Amino acid sequence: SKIHLFQLLAEVNRPEMDLIKLENVIKRDVSFSYKLLRFINSVAFGLKNEVHSVRQALVILGESEVKKWASIVALAGLATDRAEVLLADSVTRARFYELLAHESALSARDQELFLMGLLASMDAILGRPLPEILSGLPIASDVKDAMLGERNPLRNILESGLAYERGDWGALSERASLV
Repeated sequence: SKIHLFQLLAEVNRPEMDLIKLENVIKRDVSFSYKLLRFINSVAFGLKNEVHSVRQALVILGESEVKKWASIVALAGLATDRAEVLLADSVTRARFYELLAHESALSARDQELFLMGLLASMDAILGRPLPEILSGLPIASDVKDAMLGERNPLRNILESGLAYERGDWGALSERASLV
């Protein structure tokens, strides 16, 4: 259900992620557990031994990758009744913002920018106003501010990405100089 998806998003985005609480949220939904174990046991990880527990999978992935995985799983679950292109665009935008963070003074905040990219289309995905959606998530206030249009360094990243998506090279050049 969407409540479980929001709980998953909320848990991974707390300032201090609690592994035990996160494990409990994942275990409450069989599909989360299945998706996590399927992900960690995929060929991409090349593990010699199969992982059989949620906790072991979380430890192997590490906080940064768990946040990405959980955010994408939650977004995909929330977007089930919307166009797949919204989900694909959100994931692409998230990765783009994460990469932009590494090219700016915001490299330590790459995970927050990844989340900002995922959430940028959340209003279209959920059919609810963005301020309402953001109010229920424990994300940094400057991330929320940027997403709601307030000028700050994160807003420059967001607008750079949007200019790139539109092919507005003049705006991209202008925004990129501020990043």
